[in-house]
Amino acid sequence: GIFIGERGAGSGMHVDQCLWSNVGRNWCGFKLFALWPWSDRHAILDEAGKGAIFHPPLTEKEVGFLSRARTVCLIAPGDVWVFSGGQPHTALCVGDGVNISAY
Repeated sequence: GIFIGERGAGSGMHVDQCLWSNVGRNWCGFKLFALWPWSDRHAILDEAGKGAIFHPPLTEKEVGFLSRARTVCLIAPGDVWVFSGGQPHTALCVGDGVNISAY
């Protein structure tokens, strides 16, 4: 899919229905992306809630959830990344301007 959004727009925490690998490409703007380990795929969704989006300022509980993530990264214009949709993940547009990415 193609994702277009301003600061604060995002994709809530979820696991894709198909367990395929995703290849992402970011054209403009910045995106924060978090990916939790396979072993935490049920617990983190139960605890944080499906669809959870972590907006700053973060609560202590949200910081705890993010500290359990396997990867938290800032995706910049031109970046390409690969991840398994079968692992819990979430994304949040950050910075000024529009973010455009696809995966």
